[in-house]
Amino acid sequence: MKIVKLLDGVSANGDSFVYESKFLRDNETGLVQAVFGGDRTGTLKLQGSLDGTNFVDVASFTTSGSVAVTIFPFLKGNLASIGGSSGTVSLILGD
Repeated sequence: MKIVKLLDGVSANGDSFVYESKFLRDNETGLVQAVFGGDRTGTLKLQGSLDGTNFVDVASFTTSGSVAVTIFPFLKGNLASIGGSSGTVSLILGD
């Protein structure tokens, strides 16, 4: 399993880089983990795309946690909202 930090210690809204998965078999699954540090709150999303342009929500987190997901050919993290004043937010993918 390859570990990819889509968002690594961020403290502002925005998108990560677009990760192009090398595992494009049907129904490939992976793990995604959200980490909210300090007093941070917000909405953190894993988004996927078949064409690298049109992204849909694959998973959404409002607290730290993990979930198994279907791996899309293109993936990115999106910190849609953030609250709190200390700590950072990370989104880690196990592809």
